[in-house]
Amino acid sequence: MKRITFIVQSAMDLERQRFHVGAEWVKYRLDLYHKFTLPSLLNQSFADFRIFVLCGNTHRAVTEGYKWHERVEPCYDLGRSRIAEIDTDFLALTRIDSDDLMHREAMAEVRDRISFIDDRECLVFRKPLEWEKINRVIRHPFTGMSPPFFTHVFPRRIYQDWATFSKLHHLRHQKAALGAKSLSSYKICTISHLHNISRDRKGIKPKPFPEAQRRELGNKSEGVIFDRDKIINILKDFGVKEEDVE
Repeated sequence: MKRITFIVQSAMDLERQRFHVGAEWVKYRLDLYHKFTLPSLLNQSFADFRIFVLCGNTHRAVTEGYKWHERVEPCYDLGRSRIAEIDTDFLALTRIDSDDLMHREAMAEVRDRISFIDDRECLVFRKPLEWEKINRVIRHPFTGMSPPFFTHVFPRRIYQDWATFSKLHHLRHQKAALGAKSLSSYKICTISHLHNISRDRKGIKPKPFPEAQRRELGNKSEGVIFDRDKIINILKDFGVKEEDVE
């Protein structure tokens, strides 16, 4: 029987070439991660995985001083030292952003779809949901072919060779998930909130719809869910509490 170690990995405040976050952004994202992303991981029906959060050095005082949940393992070297201690036949790393949610059956599907080949294998959730918190809707956004919700599976000979492993794993998601095996739809839910990196980088601040516009869109839009009870019912499988749905 093949032995495999599962990891769910998110980046918190890694130094980015195109956008540099401040300490207040990091504090905001830490709280958001613990309020939404982490509960979705703790809610998984298959729970035999480790949780890595990749942190940078610029705001290390902030992240080291934070009260992390006991399941979370902050990493300041892209996880290198922790991965070096792993000794199983395969290593499966599932990447999501630190403001994404996983459906409670997501990791079970990852586990069940692995083929155990003697090379890098890649699985990807191509079609997510999007929870626009500020506008109180859930929608089915258009997605490209290489979304950032992928799993890389490596045999021991690759993950224990850091140079080779890093070259194959630490890629921009446009390249990391090319040619991947597609997993089922709507097992990932992204959150649109006050400080998404993509908007912050462009200096764009989200604005809520006026109530009249919400009603109009609710009558006309396909694939957009405005009904709060329906939103609550969807998000409960992503670990979101009813009281956190505005």
